[in-house]
Amino acid sequence: MPQNIDAQKQNILKRDVQTPSRFFERIGKSARLKTAALLLALAPSPGIVPAGAAEKNNQGHTTSAPADHPVAEHAQTKEGGHGGHGASLVLDAWKKKEPLETKIYSKQTIQQYFDALTPAEQASAFFRDEVPCADGCMDERVSEIMDGGQELHEIRSAGSDILDLDGDLLPMDPTYILAVAKKHNHLKIQRETYHTGCGAARLALGLQRNLSGAALDAVSNKEIVNFAKEWTEKVIEKRREILMAEGMQEEADALGIIFISAEKLQGPEDVHIADRIALDFTGKYDGSNEVLPPMFVMSGNTMSESSLVRHALLATAIALGKHGAGELITPKHPLSITIIVDPTAMDGDADHIIDLISHKLTEEQRARIRFESFTPHLDRVQDDEAKAVQEAEQCFPQVAERNKRRNDRGRYPLLRNLLRNRWAARR
Repeated sequence: MPQNIDAQKQNILKRDVQTPSRFFERIGKSARLKTAALLLALAPSPGIVPAGAAEKNNQGHTTSAPADHPVAEHAQTKEGGHGGHGASLVLDAWKKKEPLETKIYSKQTIQQYFDALTPAEQASAFFRDEVPCADGCMDERVSEIMDGGQELHEIRSAGSDILDLDGDLLPMDPTYILAVAKKHNHLKIQRETYHTGCGAARLALGLQRNLSGAALDAVSNKEIVNFAKEWTEKVIEKRREILMAEGMQEEADALGIIFISAEKLQGPEDVHIADRIALDFTGKYDGSNEVLPPMFVMSGNTMSESSLVRHALLATAIALGKHGAGELITPKHPLSITIIVDPTAMDGDADHIIDLISHKLTEEQRARIRFESFTPHLDRVQDDEAKAVQEAEQCFPQVAERNKRRNDRGRYPLLRNLLRNRWAARR
């Protein structure tokens, strides 16, 4: 937890840190070299973190952070951070979530915090199987996708899969479009999404057009949004083509696209506020929940290990960059990488995933990241919640009637709020 946020905010605002951008400085001409360069570790931030400052967290994992990673210019810090308006927005957001962070840190581990929640609160952090599905960005600001008044279950990745982080194909390559279309059909995704202010879409445009440095920086947000729109339309067109060839006309007709404008973002358009990254192996984590803070989220159960590691490095680069918290992330207020464990969907345990990511990091950067993990035991949580709902509906007829009319989040909104308020009062 940051200490004395107001004082820290004033100190940051006094600085005007300016250094040249590094976007694609070492990127070669071929797609393979571009992708390889993109997935290197993030360059250490000079003068911010003392070497050898890594320490152990409460679970025995080494706290750490990412290594030399020439990812997009917008994801880089200026001398390792930013000042001015961006820092102000981040600190304001951190101040709002401080009570929640205090509750989490009052427990020894995040697992203990989660286990202490009521069944309804635990279930509120995860989608149910029957909720319709959308392909969403890992961006913490697009944690809630609504369609006709219903929140959609998100399967999340960088830019809704606009980047090939499992190979070396360019975004508009027909082979890559086909691969994404097949993946999304397999996952039964009903809505493709893209959003304003997407860093992954900026990266994709830079790779596709071989732009770097000032040339990429000069590209307007409108042009990036149009590029993401064009890519999304190509994917959905290919998906419909495949489904119709398989005689699945109804499924093809049901597909749609959602654009998430600045007004619909859960945060400021130009800066990321999250100081947490979630690697979700349940595939059901709902980033819009109120029992855990905002996080970058990637659905680890839908990715290869190599893709997951690259996603984690990319999210880390953004969080530590000038469009993220930047230099506000320190050994005392580290970036938390949280593994949400589902033993049935993981080739190894949480330590295995942590080791894969840690291998890409420098010692200097490891001091600015904390690794943690928890297992939600969803079957047990949802069984307990179902029993609580049944009991509540017997006692409160208005809850039963409301749940029949309005179950817009695939959970029990009125009951969830009722139980949350009672829990908060007890605390």
